[in-house]
Amino acid sequence: MPNLRWAAVYLISTLLFSSTAFAQERFPSKPVQIVIPAAPATTSDVLARMLSDHLAKRFGQQVIVQNRPGAGGTIAAASVAKAPADGYTLFMVNSQHSLNPLFYDNLPFDTLHDFAGVLQFGDAPSVVFVHPNLGANNLAEFIALAKKQPGKITYGSAGIGTTTHLAGAYLAYRAGIDLLHIPYKGPEVRVDILAGRINMVIAPVPYLVGPAKEGKVLALGVTTRSPLRDPAPLDVPTVEHAALLNDFDYTTYYGFVVAAQTPRPIIEQLAREIRATVEEPKITAWLTGQAIYPRFRPLSEFDAYVKSEMQRMAPVVKATGARRN
Repeated sequence: MPNLRWAAVYLISTLLFSSTAFAQERFPSKPVQIVIPAAPATTSDVLARMLSDHLAKRFGQQVIVQNRPGAGGTIAAASVAKAPADGYTLFMVNSQHSLNPLFYDNLPFDTLHDFAGVLQFGDAPSVVFVHPNLGANNLAEFIALAKKQPGKITYGSAGIGTTTHLAGAYLAYRAGIDLLHIPYKGPEVRVDILAGRINMVIAPVPYLVGPAKEGKVLALGVTTRSPLRDPAPLDVPTVEHAALLNDFDYTTYYGFVVAAQTPRPIIEQLAREIRATVEEPKITAWLTGQAIYPRFRPLSEFDAYVKSEMQRMAPVVKATGARRN
C-alpha cells in the first residue's frame, strides 16, 4: 500500500510539472506561416507580406508567406484545414471563404467546422462602374435600362464563383433585373470595360478609380450602407440611396483563420497581435489607401459572421445556377 501511495504521488507530481511546463511554453517558438490563396504581386499578397514583416517583429520569429493560388482559394484552404492545429499556420481569407461552399458540392474541407476564426480586420466596398456608352448616368437609370432589356446588359467578373461575380449577381437579385454575366480569367475584364465591350463591372475602388476620374467609366454607386470614408478617392452615392434598395450591402471582408481545435489561448494571442499590427499607422494608411477599412470581429464573432454571410448569399448563388459538383 505505501508503494502504491508513493507511486500515485509521483504520478500526480509528474503530470503537474508537465502541464506547468506546457503552459509556460512560449508561443511562437518557431517560424509562423501565412497561407494566402493568391498569386504574388496581388493586393492580398502585398498585404500579407506587409503584415508578416510587422508580425515577425512582434513574435520574434520569422513569418513566412506561402502563395497557394488556384481553384478559387480551395487549394489553400484544404492545406490549412489539414495543418496541425497549433497556430503556426495562418490562413488569410476574404469573402471567397464564405462563397466557395455555396458553389462547390465536394470540397475537401468543411468551412464551418474545419476552421476557427482568429480575426476579421477589414472591409472593402466595391463600386458599380459602367461604360459611358451605355447611356445610364446614375444607378436608377441603369436599373430602368436593364428592366427594358432583360439579359442584354453585360457585366464582367474575375470568374464564376468569385466575389466580383457575386457582386453583380447580388445587384441583379436585389434590383429584380436580369444581367448577362461574362466571366474572365485575367486582366481582360478591365480592358473590355474600358473599351466598352462589356457594360458594367462591380469591383473594388482602386480597380478603376483612375479611369473613373478621367471619365472613361462612370462610378454609379458604392456597395456599402454608408459613403466611402474620408479621404475617399471617389465621390459616389451608396447603392442603397441611388437605387432605393434598402439595406444593400456587399463588401469584401479580410481576416485570418486557423485549423479548428487550435488552443484558445493561442488564437487569442494571434488575434491581439494581428489587431495591434493592423492598427499601426503605416498599415492602416496602406489599407485605407486601398479602400480597405479596419473592421474587427474576433474569434467566434468572426466565425458567426462567416456563417451569416453563407446564409445571406445562398439564395443569390442559387439564382445564378452556377453551383458545381
